Amino acid sequence: MVEEKIALKNRDDKKCYELIYKLKSPCRHCPMDKLVQGITTRMEIFDPAGVRWFYRISTPVNLSEKKTYFQHLLVDITESKRNEEHALSISSEKDVLLREIHHRVKNNLQLMLSLIRLQELNSSDASVKSNLKAIENRLNSMVLVHEDLHSSAGHPKISFKDYIDKLSDHLIRAYGMDMKSIKIKHEVDDIFMSIDYAIPMGIIINELVTNSIKHAFTANSSGNILVRFAKKDNKYFLEVIDDGTGLPEGTDFDNPKLLGMQILKSLCSQLDGSPSYVNQNGCHFKLSFNHSFKDS
Repeated sequence: MVEEKIALKNRDDKKCYELIYKLKSPCRHCPMDKLVQGITTRMEIFDPAGVRWFYRISTPVNLSEKKTYFQHLLVDITESKRNEEHALSISSEKDVLLREIHHRVKNNLQLMLSLIRLQELNSSDASVKSNLKAIENRLNSMVLVHEDLHSSAGHPKISFKDYIDKLSDHLIRAYGMDMKSIKIKHEVDDIFMSIDYAIPMGIIINELVTNSIKHAFTANSSGNILVRFAKKDNKYFLEVIDDGTGLPEGTDFDNPKLLGMQILKSLCSQLDGSPSYVNQNGCHFKLSFNHSFKDS
Protein backbone atom coordinates (compact mmCIF):
# COMPACT_ATOMS: atom_id res chain seq x y z
CA MET A 1 0.00 0.00 0.00
CA VAL A 2 1.29 3.39 -0.97
CA GLU A 3 -0.01 6.60 0.56
CA GLU A 4 0.66 9.98 -1.04
CA LYS A 5 -0.28 13.33 0.44
CA ILE A 6 -0.06 16.39 -1.75
CA ALA A 7 -0.68 19.88 -0.48
CA LEU A 8 -1.64 22.37 -3.19
CA LYS A 9 -1.03 25.80 -1.74
CA ASN A 10 -2.22 27.87 -4.68
CA ARG A 11 -2.94 27.66 -8.41
CA ASP A 12 0.70 28.47 -9.28
CA ASP A 13 1.97 25.24 -7.66
CA LYS A 14 2.86 22.32 -9.88
CA LYS A 15 0.15 19.80 -10.55
CA CYS A 16 0.50 16.28 -9.18
CA TYR A 17 1.04 14.78 -12.63
CA GLU A 18 3.97 17.19 -13.10
CA LEU A 19 5.38 16.84 -9.59
CA ILE A 20 5.07 13.05 -9.15
CA TYR A 21 4.80 11.51 -12.60
CA LYS A 22 6.76 14.09 -14.59
CA LEU A 23 3.99 14.31 -17.17
CA LYS A 24 2.82 17.31 -19.19
CA SER A 25 -0.88 16.42 -19.05
CA PRO A 26 -3.21 14.82 -16.52
CA CYS A 27 -3.17 11.06 -16.06
CA ARG A 28 -5.80 9.07 -17.96
CA HIS A 29 -7.80 8.27 -14.82
CA CYS A 30 -7.16 11.52 -12.97
CA PRO A 31 -9.59 11.93 -10.05
CA MET A 32 -8.92 15.65 -9.55
CA ASP A 33 -12.13 16.93 -11.13
CA LYS A 34 -14.18 15.07 -8.56
CA LEU A 35 -11.76 15.69 -5.69
CA VAL A 36 -12.02 19.46 -6.00
CA GLN A 37 -15.79 18.99 -5.70
CA GLY A 38 -15.24 17.10 -2.45
CA ILE A 39 -16.05 13.70 -3.94
CA THR A 40 -14.13 10.52 -3.02
CA THR A 41 -13.36 8.25 -5.98
CA ARG A 42 -12.57 4.53 -6.17
CA MET A 43 -11.10 2.88 -9.24
CA GLU A 44 -9.10 -0.08 -10.56
CA ILE A 45 -6.17 1.16 -12.64
CA PHE A 46 -3.58 -0.66 -14.70
CA ASP A 47 0.08 0.35 -14.85
CA PRO A 48 1.35 -0.86 -18.26
CA ALA A 49 4.95 -0.02 -17.42
CA GLY A 50 5.06 -2.26 -14.36
CA VAL A 51 2.34 -4.61 -15.64
CA ARG A 52 0.52 -4.23 -12.33
CA TRP A 53 -3.06 -3.61 -11.23
CA PHE A 54 -3.91 -1.19 -8.41
CA TYR A 55 -7.07 -0.29 -6.55
CA ARG A 56 -7.00 3.45 -5.84
CA ILE A 57 -9.05 5.43 -3.34
CA SER A 58 -8.70 9.21 -3.65
CA THR A 59 -10.13 11.38 -0.87
CA PRO A 60 -10.13 15.16 -0.24
CA VAL A 61 -9.07 16.15 3.29
CA ASN A 62 -10.01 19.73 4.25
CA LEU A 63 -7.71 20.95 7.03
CA SER A 64 -8.96 24.54 6.88
CA GLU A 65 -10.74 26.91 4.52
CA LYS A 66 -7.43 27.69 2.80
CA LYS A 67 -5.71 24.32 2.85
CA THR A 68 -6.88 21.03 1.32
CA TYR A 69 -4.96 17.79 1.07
CA PHE A 70 -5.71 15.07 -1.42
CA GLN A 71 -4.98 11.59 -0.13
CA HIS A 72 -4.42 8.69 -2.57
CA LEU A 73 -4.31 5.13 -1.29
CA LEU A 74 -3.17 2.47 -3.75
CA VAL A 75 -3.47 -1.27 -3.10
CA ASP A 76 -1.63 -3.72 -5.36
CA ILE A 77 -4.31 -6.17 -6.55
CA THR A 78 -2.28 -7.78 -9.35
CA GLU A 79 -2.40 -11.29 -7.87
CA SER A 80 -6.14 -11.05 -7.23
CA LYS A 81 -6.75 -9.97 -10.84
CA ARG A 82 -4.61 -12.81 -12.19
CA ASN A 83 -6.46 -15.33 -10.02
CA GLU A 84 -9.77 -13.93 -11.22
CA GLU A 85 -8.74 -14.17 -14.88
CA HIS A 86 -7.49 -17.72 -14.34
CA ALA A 87 -10.76 -18.75 -12.69
CA LEU A 88 -12.78 -17.21 -15.54
CA SER A 89 -10.59 -19.03 -18.07
CA ILE A 90 -11.13 -22.37 -16.32
CA SER A 91 -14.87 -21.74 -16.09
CA SER A 92 -15.06 -20.89 -19.79
CA GLU A 93 -13.09 -24.00 -20.76
CA LYS A 94 -15.36 -26.14 -18.55
CA ASP A 95 -18.48 -24.69 -20.19
CA VAL A 96 -17.11 -25.43 -23.66
CA LEU A 97 -16.19 -28.98 -22.62
CA LEU A 98 -19.62 -29.67 -21.11
CA ARG A 99 -21.38 -28.34 -24.19
CA GLU A 100 -19.21 -30.55 -26.40
CA ILE A 101 -20.04 -33.59 -24.23
CA HIS A 102 -23.78 -32.90 -24.45
CA HIS A 103 -23.46 -32.39 -28.21
CA ARG A 104 -21.69 -35.73 -28.66
CA VAL A 105 -24.12 -37.60 -26.41
CA LYS A 106 -27.04 -36.07 -28.32
CA ASN A 107 -25.51 -37.09 -31.66
CA ASN A 108 -24.91 -40.66 -30.47
CA LEU A 109 -28.48 -40.94 -29.20
CA GLN A 110 -29.80 -39.56 -32.49
CA LEU A 111 -27.76 -42.18 -34.37
CA MET A 112 -29.41 -44.86 -32.23
CA LEU A 113 -32.80 -43.30 -32.97
CA SER A 114 -32.11 -43.45 -36.69
CA LEU A 115 -31.21 -47.15 -36.48
CA ILE A 116 -34.36 -47.92 -34.48
CA ARG A 117 -36.55 -46.02 -36.96
CA LEU A 118 -34.93 -47.89 -39.85
CA GLN A 119 -35.64 -51.20 -38.11
CA GLU A 120 -39.20 -50.09 -37.43
CA LEU A 121 -39.79 -49.22 -41.09
CA ASN A 122 -38.47 -52.60 -42.19
CA SER A 123 -40.59 -54.59 -39.75
CA SER A 124 -44.00 -55.98 -40.66
CA ASP A 125 -44.80 -57.22 -37.16
CA ALA A 126 -47.18 -54.82 -35.42
CA SER A 127 -45.97 -55.84 -31.94
CA VAL A 128 -42.31 -55.29 -32.89
CA LYS A 129 -43.13 -51.91 -34.46
CA SER A 130 -44.97 -50.85 -31.29
CA ASN A 131 -42.06 -51.86 -29.04
CA LEU A 132 -39.54 -50.06 -31.26
CA LYS A 133 -41.72 -46.92 -31.19
CA ALA A 134 -41.74 -47.04 -27.38
CA ILE A 135 -37.93 -47.35 -27.27
CA GLU A 136 -37.64 -44.48 -29.75
CA ASN A 137 -39.75 -42.20 -27.56
CA ARG A 138 -37.75 -43.04 -24.41
CA LEU A 139 -34.51 -42.25 -26.21
CA ASN A 140 -35.95 -39.02 -27.58
CA SER A 141 -36.78 -37.82 -24.05
CA MET A 142 -33.03 -38.09 -23.33
CA VAL A 143 -32.04 -36.41 -26.61
CA LEU A 144 -34.16 -33.37 -25.75
CA VAL A 145 -32.37 -32.93 -22.40
CA HIS A 146 -28.89 -33.01 -23.96
CA GLU A 147 -30.08 -30.76 -26.78
CA ASP A 148 -31.25 -28.11 -24.29
CA LEU A 149 -28.08 -28.39 -22.20
CA HIS A 150 -25.91 -28.02 -25.32
CA SER A 151 -27.71 -24.82 -26.32
CA SER A 152 -27.91 -23.35 -22.82
CA ALA A 153 -24.55 -21.48 -23.00
CA GLY A 154 -23.02 -23.32 -20.08
CA HIS A 155 -26.09 -23.26 -17.82
CA PRO A 156 -26.13 -26.63 -15.97
CA LYS A 157 -29.94 -26.84 -15.87
CA ILE A 158 -32.83 -26.77 -18.31
CA SER A 159 -36.24 -25.12 -18.17
CA PHE A 160 -38.57 -28.00 -17.36
CA LYS A 161 -41.52 -26.04 -18.72
CA ASP A 162 -39.91 -25.71 -22.17
CA TYR A 163 -38.77 -29.33 -22.02
CA ILE A 164 -42.31 -30.64 -21.42
CA ASP A 165 -43.58 -28.55 -24.34
CA LYS A 166 -41.02 -30.15 -26.67
CA LEU A 167 -41.64 -33.66 -25.34
CA SER A 168 -45.39 -33.33 -25.85
CA ASP A 169 -44.93 -31.99 -29.36
CA HIS A 170 -42.77 -35.01 -30.20
CA LEU A 171 -45.36 -37.50 -28.87
CA ILE A 172 -48.10 -35.78 -30.85
CA ARG A 173 -46.05 -36.16 -34.04
CA ALA A 174 -44.88 -39.68 -33.18
CA TYR A 175 -48.42 -41.04 -32.82
CA GLY A 176 -50.01 -38.86 -35.50
CA MET A 177 -52.58 -37.53 -33.04
CA ASP A 178 -55.62 -35.59 -34.15
CA MET A 179 -55.39 -32.53 -31.90
CA LYS A 180 -59.10 -31.85 -32.44
CA SER A 181 -59.97 -35.08 -30.63
CA ILE A 182 -57.17 -35.54 -28.06
CA LYS A 183 -55.56 -32.52 -26.42
CA ILE A 184 -52.43 -32.41 -24.22
CA LYS A 185 -52.40 -29.50 -21.78
CA HIS A 186 -49.66 -28.34 -19.40
CA GLU A 187 -49.66 -26.60 -16.04
CA VAL A 188 -45.93 -26.54 -15.35
CA ASP A 189 -44.12 -24.14 -13.01
CA ASP A 190 -41.06 -22.42 -14.46
CA ILE A 191 -38.56 -24.65 -12.66
CA PHE A 192 -34.99 -25.31 -13.79
CA MET A 193 -33.78 -28.88 -13.39
CA SER A 194 -30.40 -30.62 -13.67
CA ILE A 195 -29.77 -33.56 -15.97
CA ASP A 196 -29.82 -36.00 -13.01
CA TYR A 197 -33.52 -35.30 -12.49
CA ALA A 198 -34.65 -34.09 -15.93
CA ILE A 199 -33.98 -37.41 -17.68
CA PRO A 200 -35.85 -39.72 -15.26
CA MET A 201 -38.67 -37.18 -14.95
CA GLY A 202 -38.87 -36.91 -18.75
CA ILE A 203 -39.07 -40.69 -19.18
CA ILE A 204 -41.76 -40.95 -16.48
CA ILE A 205 -43.89 -38.33 -18.24
CA ASN A 206 -43.19 -39.99 -21.59
CA GLU A 207 -44.45 -43.36 -20.24
CA LEU A 208 -47.57 -41.88 -18.67
CA VAL A 209 -48.58 -39.70 -21.63
CA THR A 210 -47.83 -42.52 -24.09
CA ASN A 211 -49.99 -44.90 -22.06
CA SER A 212 -52.87 -42.40 -22.12
CA ILE A 213 -52.51 -41.83 -25.88
CA LYS A 214 -52.45 -45.55 -26.70
CA HIS A 215 -54.92 -46.99 -24.19
CA ALA A 216 -57.09 -44.36 -22.50
CA PHE A 217 -59.30 -43.49 -25.45
CA THR A 218 -61.27 -45.74 -27.75
CA ALA A 219 -61.13 -45.32 -31.51
CA ASN A 220 -62.50 -41.97 -32.73
CA SER A 221 -63.17 -40.78 -29.16
CA SER A 222 -62.12 -37.39 -27.85
CA GLY A 223 -60.29 -36.69 -24.61
CA ASN A 224 -57.80 -34.63 -22.64
CA ILE A 225 -54.43 -35.28 -21.05
CA LEU A 226 -53.10 -32.87 -18.41
CA VAL A 227 -49.46 -32.71 -17.25
CA ARG A 228 -49.06 -30.73 -14.04
CA PHE A 229 -45.72 -30.06 -12.31
CA ALA A 230 -45.39 -27.71 -9.37
CA LYS A 231 -43.30 -26.81 -6.35
CA LYS A 232 -44.70 -26.18 -2.89
CA ASP A 233 -42.32 -25.37 -0.06
CA ASN A 234 -39.49 -27.92 -0.45
CA LYS A 235 -41.60 -30.53 -2.21
CA TYR A 236 -42.24 -31.18 -5.90
CA PHE A 237 -45.42 -32.63 -7.36
CA LEU A 238 -46.05 -34.31 -10.71
CA GLU A 239 -49.54 -35.21 -11.91
CA VAL A 240 -50.56 -36.77 -15.23
CA ILE A 241 -54.33 -36.91 -15.63
CA ASP A 242 -56.53 -38.18 -18.45
CA ASP A 243 -60.30 -38.47 -18.79
CA GLY A 244 -60.19 -41.81 -20.59
CA THR A 245 -61.16 -45.35 -19.63
CA GLY A 246 -58.73 -45.63 -16.69
CA LEU A 247 -56.26 -48.41 -15.91
CA PRO A 248 -57.37 -52.03 -16.29
CA GLU A 249 -58.81 -53.86 -13.29
CA GLY A 250 -56.13 -55.58 -11.24
CA THR A 251 -53.32 -53.16 -12.16
CA ASP A 252 -50.74 -53.43 -9.39
CA PHE A 253 -48.08 -50.72 -9.35
CA ASP A 254 -46.15 -52.48 -6.57
CA ASN A 255 -45.80 -55.66 -8.65
CA PRO A 256 -45.98 -54.51 -12.25
CA LYS A 257 -46.02 -57.03 -15.10
CA LEU A 258 -45.84 -54.71 -18.11
CA LEU A 259 -42.50 -53.16 -19.09
CA GLY A 260 -43.84 -49.59 -19.04
CA MET A 261 -45.07 -49.96 -15.46
CA GLN A 262 -41.79 -51.59 -14.43
CA ILE A 263 -39.89 -48.61 -15.85
CA LEU A 264 -42.19 -46.23 -13.97
CA LYS A 265 -41.66 -48.03 -10.67
CA SER A 266 -37.87 -48.11 -11.14
CA LEU A 267 -37.60 -44.38 -11.99
CA CYS A 268 -39.91 -43.33 -9.14
CA SER A 269 -37.66 -45.32 -6.79
CA GLN A 270 -34.59 -43.65 -8.32
CA LEU A 271 -36.11 -40.24 -7.55
CA ASP A 272 -37.02 -41.45 -4.05
CA GLY A 273 -40.57 -40.41 -4.88
CA SER A 274 -43.96 -41.47 -3.54
CA PRO A 275 -46.18 -42.53 -6.49
CA SER A 276 -49.93 -43.18 -6.43
CA TYR A 277 -52.79 -43.43 -8.90
CA VAL A 278 -56.56 -43.50 -8.85
CA ASN A 279 -59.14 -44.48 -11.44
CA GLN A 280 -61.74 -41.73 -11.28
CA ASN A 281 -63.19 -40.47 -14.55
CA GLY A 282 -59.95 -41.64 -16.12
CA CYS A 283 -56.49 -42.18 -14.66
CA HIS A 284 -54.90 -39.76 -12.20
CA PHE A 285 -51.22 -40.48 -11.51
CA LYS A 286 -49.40 -38.58 -8.75
CA LEU A 287 -45.73 -38.43 -7.79
CA SER A 288 -44.27 -36.32 -4.98
CA PHE A 289 -40.63 -36.02 -3.98
CA ASN A 290 -38.03 -33.87 -2.25
CA HIS A 291 -34.92 -32.88 -4.17
CA SER A 292 -31.91 -30.62 -3.99
CA PHE A 293 -32.25 -28.87 -7.37
CA LYS A 294 -32.98 -25.14 -7.15
CA ASP A 295 -35.21 -22.84 -9.14
CA SER A 296 -33.38 -20.11 -11.01
